Amino acid sequence: QETFHGRYPNIHPDACDAGDAYYGHVRKALEPEFIDALKRMYQKIKLNTESNEQTHVSEEKTAPTETPPKNASEDSVQKSKKIMKVTFLIGNGFDLSVGLNTSYKAFFTHYINNYPDDLLAEQINRDMDNWSDLELALGRFTGKISPITKDKFWDSEYNLENALAEYLQKETERIHLENTEISEKTENEMYRFLTGFYKKNQDEDIGSLKRILEDASNVIEYSFITFNYTDTLEQCLNTLGKRVPSFASLPIASYKNQKALHIHGSIRDNTMVLGVNDENQIANADFREPDSKERLIKSDINESYGNTRKQDAQAVIENSSIICIFGMSLGETDQIWWQSIANWLRQDLSRELVIFSKKDGEFLVKKHTLQQERNIRNKFFDNGNIPVDVRRQIEKQIHVVINADLFHIRLV
Repeated sequence: QETFHGRYPNIHPDACDAGDAYYGHVRKALEPEFIDALKRMYQKIKLNTESNEQTHVSEEKTAPTETPPKNASEDSVQKSKKIMKVTFLIGNGFDLSVGLNTSYKAFFTHYINNYPDDLLAEQINRDMDNWSDLELALGRFTGKISPITKDKFWDSEYNLENALAEYLQKETERIHLENTEISEKTENEMYRFLTGFYKKNQDEDIGSLKRILEDASNVIEYSFITFNYTDTLEQCLNTLGKRVPSFASLPIASYKNQKALHIHGSIRDNTMVLGVNDENQIANADFREPDSKERLIKSDINESYGNTRKQDAQAVIENSSIICIFGMSLGETDQIWWQSIANWLRQDLSRELVIFSKKDGEFLVKKHTLQQERNIRNKFFDNGNIPVDVRRQIEKQIHVVINADLFHIRLV
């Protein structure tokens, strides 16, 4: 605690004050990491001491020719490690970032060209911007459907979903990970993506996450819930460990022999789920009867398929330490998941949510960045219909990262 005044009495007082202020700031910044390092050191000493005591007792009880297990200390250390579960929620922004044309606007062109006389194709062609959120727009459009045109609506909706599956299938066929150079770049970027997501940019980290993820006493396990119909994420994950041995030990939780849980189904197994969050997003009351709900409401569609994706995803969320949302628009039709995450945050103040958002342009003034972060946070709250008291309780657990320097790779 010695000051510059005490150690250098002949130096001008103002200079001494400046030195004290600077090193006080440095100490404040380093102190948490120093304390964490001390804790780890004391923990290791304690574990080694306990291990030595156990070994000593074992030697007394056994014959002189017997020796204690060599890995007793290692086993104790391994058991003391805490598993930190990091879960990624992946949206269409991921597919777009690797070069696929998977936006609804790009799909609409394909759909209209192939089904120009379809009821929905005609509506979309008249005002494409009004259909930018396809699922929400479908629910609204039911309000214009009469009993006479109901069958025509369902025929058109059938064609639209088939056209979407066909279009996405063709897009994913453009991926060429058999190319060695692309595969190696993808492997490196995926590893950087998973292990460096807490970095806002080159100069700034989310400090609380950095301490957790760089703590040698923690084991990090990664899980993935994808909202995409494609298998782009799995193809990227499969590159990990192929050429760099150290990547092979990266703990990735599997879901029924897959590396990602497709909450909205997949074009690979014909279980695509396209619809709204609940019946309140269906404008026409005639479409709220059971048969129509199994064709329009996501959770009802999943139940009709006989799968447990919803329950499985909720279990993954509940067991997470950190959740990251990447490439998602935080839309209203996924309200159930924003509510689930808000409840998950409320249950434990040590849990943290990171929302990655991409915006055009560059924010040159800090206050504009902060305002954009508030906008994203409020969108999460509003589209999740989160009560005001809950918002105040969890807002400090939510980190928003604008235009993160992550996953720069083209797969096509």
